Amino acid sequence: MSTSRLDEISGRPLDSSDVTKLQRIRESLPIFQHGACLNTGSTGPLPRPTSEAMQEDERGELEWGRTARPERERSTRQHTQRVLHGFARLLNAKTDEIALTRSTTEGMNAVLWGIDWQPGDRVLTTGLEHEAVLVPLSRLERRHQVKIERVDIGVGLPSQVLEAFERALEHPTRLIAISHVAYTTGAVLPLAELTELAHRNGVLVAVDAAQAAGALPIDMESSGVDFYALPGQKWLCGPEGMGALYVAERHWDALHATYGGFESIENAGADPADFAPRAGARRFELGHNYPPLYVGMSTSFRWLEEIGWEWIHARIAHLSAYAAEVLAELPEVTTVLPVGQARGLVSAKLDGADTEAVAERLIAQ
Repeated sequence: MSTSRLDEISGRPLDSSDVTKLQRIRESLPIFQHGACLNTGSTGPLPRPTSEAMQEDERGELEWGRTARPERERSTRQHTQRVLHGFARLLNAKTDEIALTRSTTEGMNAVLWGIDWQPGDRVLTTGLEHEAVLVPLSRLERRHQVKIERVDIGVGLPSQVLEAFERALEHPTRLIAISHVAYTTGAVLPLAELTELAHRNGVLVAVDAAQAAGALPIDMESSGVDFYALPGQKWLCGPEGMGALYVAERHWDALHATYGGFESIENAGADPADFAPRAGARRFELGHNYPPLYVGMSTSFRWLEEIGWEWIHARIAHLSAYAAEVLAELPEVTTVLPVGQARGLVSAKLDGADTEAVAERLIAQ
């Protein structure tokens, strides 16, 4: 592909500062010493500073024990707050609207089990969803006799999404459970427009953000979504076992806490009647996590913010378009979305080939 074509896709050529930045980034990601990393949508690369910070924290546990020590407790609280602030900045949300979870799946479950369902309530989802959405919905269907309907939105192009949901919302609906970026096609769904449509019809919106968080700009205030669940280990390059759930302030009291424990209450006394829910979204947390994970996640946020979110998002958009353009030029390869439509994930089909066999061959290369 010509340099001019690459510049057209990226919007501008790489300058010397970009080249220097890319070199620093690759030096911080040892995985690139062994080849390309093409599976961030599952688990992103772990930065060296994150790994080193976690190892140092683990050494402290090994040498000094894991019992309560004032400096240890202070460190854990500080890193927990840094993680909360990191997620809040990422989402343009208030820190009080963030609950810390272990995964996107945990966040989606907290929402779906926290709604006061009535038999016959209707939930709309799509055929492009991950099991993080589909499995808890299937449980709801069995336990609470909730009606689950999959809306056909094609490959997820904005016009397809809005037209399909406008038709589907002609019937009473309680909730839309949907992805921000479809893991099956890489399509960026029109979240703000869909949420506005849903709210006009009195419908809540819960979002699986596994493939969006870190890959594209996100703004909870302007999107208007009610619930937004995301992981730390994918595009945020954090450790596995860290995630977050955004719960808009207007829903703190209406959404029931799925879990109950020390982290979800304001005070712990002898009388259960004194167990007041924690202020803000942290009332929806299951409990505290492994302390080095908070150290790792806060370090990854610092590393990403030093690179700069605007630069990161532009680079991901460029590489997505570049990959789609190259794939589209190959014989017998069909890209699922038009060039420039996918963000982060690029989906393509090899004519007449078994997809699992193709994936196994690529992994073996």
